[in-house]
Amino acid sequence: MISQNRETKIGRGGDRRSKEYHLTLDTAKELAMVERNDKGRQVRRYFIQYEKRLQQQLPTVIDEKLPLGVYAHQSKYNPYRASVFLDGKNIHVGVFPTIQDAVLARHEYLRGHHVNRVIKVTSI
Repeated sequence: MISQNRETKIGRGGDRRSKEYHLTLDTAKELAMVERNDKGRQVRRYFIQYEKRLQQQLPTVIDEKLPLGVYAHQSKYNPYRASVFLDGKNIHVGVFPTIQDAVLARHEYLRGHHVNRVIKVTSI
């Protein structure tokens, strides 16, 4: 092995040089999960069990009473969709990570639409 001061250590089998790698946690997880050995299987089982426990702890969106114009959206990162109903049309405002963000975006959209409408009416 090559130590930090770059000395070569000779062990059984002759001169063996190695490199030291620094990995992010995500990269280390991915490498461990693709290993085709007992440790790889152990890591995969661990993450599968962890995800199952996490899913059991999360509240289901269906059980929640969502505010008007906010709907459940099938997304891991942005699970809430906001929309408004104006002039006989359902308008998609966007998808958001929290209910509060969806409600705020919906209100901002309505406020902006109302201001534009008032400006048009007063300028006629």
